[in-house]
Amino acid sequence: MGGVPSLLASLAAPAGARSLCYALGALIPSGWLLAYWDAPLVEDSLFWFVPTAIQQVDVGPVLAAHGALPLAVLGHGAPVPPHWGGGLPDYGHPPFWYWWLGAFLALGKTLGAVRAACIVPAVAIGLGFVALAEAHRRPWAGLAVWAIPGVLAQLLRPELDLPLLACVPWALVALHRHAWSTFGVVAGVATWTKEPGVLLVVPGVVHAIRQRQAPWQILLPLGALAAWACVHGGLAPVLHRPSSMSQFGENLLGICRFVAFDQGRIVLLLGAAGLLAAPTETSLVLAFCVFFAYVRYYATSGTLDQYTHLRYLLPAVAVFVVTTAARIRVPVAAAQLYWLHRVHLNGPEASMAGIDGAYADRAALMSVGAEAEPWVGSYLAAGVGRDWTGYPDIVVRMYQFGTTPSELAPGDLIIVSPYGEPATRLERALKVEPVSTWTVGEVQARVDRVVGKTPGRWVPAAAPQR
Repeated sequence: MGGVPSLLASLAAPAGARSLCYALGALIPSGWLLAYWDAPLVEDSLFWFVPTAIQQVDVGPVLAAHGALPLAVLGHGAPVPPHWGGGLPDYGHPPFWYWWLGAFLALGKTLGAVRAACIVPAVAIGLGFVALAEAHRRPWAGLAVWAIPGVLAQLLRPELDLPLLACVPWALVALHRHAWSTFGVVAGVATWTKEPGVLLVVPGVVHAIRQRQAPWQILLPLGALAAWACVHGGLAPVLHRPSSMSQFGENLLGICRFVAFDQGRIVLLLGAAGLLAAPTETSLVLAFCVFFAYVRYYATSGTLDQYTHLRYLLPAVAVFVVTTAARIRVPVAAAQLYWLHRVHLNGPEASMAGIDGAYADRAALMSVGAEAEPWVGSYLAAGVGRDWTGYPDIVVRMYQFGTTPSELAPGDLIIVSPYGEPATRLERALKVEPVSTWTVGEVQARVDRVVGKTPGRWVPAAAPQR
């Protein structure tokens, strides 16, 4: 009959505390997914990753699904954004995540199936980082991964970066346990999930040198990448490379700022010196920073929807935060949650602001009524009328970068989204009156009504690069 005191005593014991950390490592991401089960899909997961998985379901498992849009992506009379003008492209990414996601979508092409597919990688992230922190004698520090705004947002974005993030801590844990074969298998799976998984070869080599060993398994990530290149006939193209060393240096500084300073991680610098005692983790952080300073950090540089793909850096951020937190007795990483819903300078992937924008868009759509046929940007149009996206099925008209003010008439409604095409270019030449504003966190979606035009104020736009 010890009751609550005996329970608290067991948790205070090392074994009890360890078990609690692992339990929370699984429960926190599961609860997060349940809390946001109906969150609409956004951006690349909406445009590319889920549609490609749906195509895998329709045509059967193939190495690279591409070509005509599946019927579930076309929708029932829904507008087709310009992104899908040529169907689904073959971007050259390995197929593991598409196969996994497709296995759930085969049971039903719904948003619920997409969320269910994310549970296992989400739990693997939580357990993996607790195990990694335990290798540094403080398993509770692994829970710091759930204080990173971008990681919490990534759980709701079923992109290739989610399963890659699930593989990284387990590969590092295998190194700490000198389980070379396990490391090779996990790193190989990571590479066939997303090509940057090959960067795990760097901490593998560093750890082998420190142990004065030369296990062949540390080269399995390179073998996995070579195998994918052979069976596919090439790798994903390298785009937007820096044109000079100064631009590379600028990219690297921007990346280091995000990894070490942004959104409150500056408090973790209190323990950053401890990274010197963790060369295996440090080598992975540096590998990701240097690699993405050269490959696609400014992935949409020079376009009208200019955002950096900050999700590419999440493995470096997570390893940095957890490893550093293990060197600090106070859980200062929790301070980062202050920035959970804050808008980030470099786009919607660094916090929940992107998901908040989707909620605001959905609320605006549902407020106008089925008969209104509002104008929406192509980012939002990609979700409307498709069961697996989380947006309502209503009739809309789509504006894009080439839309002119003459195409809108007085009385038309236009939804101004927080992300996507800038509607302000059209609104300069339109006289509008506000109808409603929908605010979630720090972002707003606005419904305006066109009441007139001022054509002389219209500024043409060039189509964005893709």
